[in-house]
Amino acid sequence: MVTRRLLLQGCGCAFLFNTFRPSSAQPGLDPFVCLTIDSVPTDPQILNYEKYFGPAEIIDLSSSTQTARLTPYGTGFASNRWLQSDGLSPGSGKITLGIYFLDGTPNQRDVVKNAADAWTKTAVGKRFSFNFEIPIEKSHARVSFDSTDQNWCYIGRKNLNYKKSVKTMNISQVLPHVAQHELGHLLGLEHEHQFPGNSIHWHDETVIAFMNKLNVPEAVTRSAILKKFDNTARCVGDPNLNIQSVMMYPILPGWADYDDGTGDLKPLVVVGDSLITERDVNCLKGLYSI
Repeated sequence: MVTRRLLLQGCGCAFLFNTFRPSSAQPGLDPFVCLTIDSVPTDPQILNYEKYFGPAEIIDLSSSTQTARLTPYGTGFASNRWLQSDGLSPGSGKITLGIYFLDGTPNQRDVVKNAADAWTKTAVGKRFSFNFEIPIEKSHARVSFDSTDQNWCYIGRKNLNYKKSVKTMNISQVLPHVAQHELGHLLGLEHEHQFPGNSIHWHDETVIAFMNKLNVPEAVTRSAILKKFDNTARCVGDPNLNIQSVMMYPILPGWADYDDGTGDLKPLVVVGDSLITERDVNCLKGLYSI
């Protein structure tokens, strides 16, 4: 049965779309934003998914996910982990993900290909490879470079939930760290600022007030920005908050403090232009037992 759904949860940085545009008030902050779709919310007033991304056909993968040998570790949920049988090269020891470009110039496409190389040149390459020369019907992800949209990607195996004609990743700002971040989502990583048990101490009312000016309801701010994931998303490969993670996004001055391990709280400001770190790789190593 095909169901039309409203999708939002996990898209804290999507609501920051207008926040991180360059301005004299916020010099130096990169205009990087990202949207991730993790699950289906119950409040239809939060965001009309189809308004932004078009119709989505959701299929029930609950039976197939039961066949996975899952680990509870990684900065992603085990249910989003790619299976060996999902890839283009089953039995090879690698999960080969096919990426199809719906549009884009050669230079734009090269940014994504280079970002994929950046991931596979690490230990992640022992388990993953990418194929950009496949027909759309064999693709795992479909990429567009729509500058009127936002930066976003479905998380890991959730890409399989959508018809082969549907976009599953958008690169609005064609920059290396943006492409690496979105491919991190494709591999199964979530946002680092929601890492379980992290040491971020949010100034809730400050964040809520700021987001309210963007017409974001308090409930959404709390669930998409202030909420920490539970321990099923814990990263066994790197059990502490990684402020330099490629999966972080900008945090404005005055929004939060954090404990860097000294026991003292310090102001936290994140520009959001980090590239892949060794600790990001460690998280994927834990998630996929690399």
